[in-house]
Amino acid sequence: MINRIFFSIVFLLFYSCNGQNEKNNVNVKNEKMKKFDIENFRKHWDKGNATIVNQDGTTIEQYETDEGFDETVYRPAPDFLSQYNTYDKDGDLRSTIDSFSNVSVGKSYEYDKKGKVIAENDEDAKFGKIRYPYILKFLSDRNFLDLKTGRGWFLPNGNKAISVYFDESTKVWKVTVTSGKYGPGGKTGSALKLDHIFLINGETGAVSEK
Repeated sequence: MINRIFFSIVFLLFYSCNGQNEKNNVNVKNEKMKKFDIENFRKHWDKGNATIVNQDGTTIEQYETDEGFDETVYRPAPDFLSQYNTYDKDGDLRSTIDSFSNVSVGKSYEYDKKGKVIAENDEDAKFGKIRYPYILKFLSDRNFLDLKTGRGWFLPNGNKAISVYFDESTKVWKVTVTSGKYGPGGKTGSALKLDHIFLINGETGAVSEK
């Protein structure tokens, strides 16, 4: 009888602690939920968008839309991923996704008004055997990119020197490299010259250059 009472007390204490932990975890998640700073956006707003540069080198570009706000976060080199977030008119986060140049990678999420995940998508499922770290190594091996410093990822004027695309239908990666020079072409009579255009088979890694 005593043993039964003892185990009952232990069980209640365990259940109570677990319940409290779950409650605390929910609170922590809500507290950390990303919120769009509308007031700060208004302070930096200029000609339709706002650009904010943090002390650590992170650059944030923000736009106002019919639905709310869009935001792209460019992390400082040698981080080659950026993050794209959307917010509603109240500044509540609605979706987030990581990108490697022009290619979505990792997991993307959609949220409800309380910050609960309502949809999760594996962006890497579209790839074959070749993933974005392979593309980084490819660029490094050909001395287009320094993986330790990030040198080569951007031009001196801040524009992209390297752009990456992925064709889901053919499983082919397209990688372009430019020195920033312009030549004849385009609607204005001049166009950015692409010094190198590489096509990489997403299954075999075979490379061809256009």
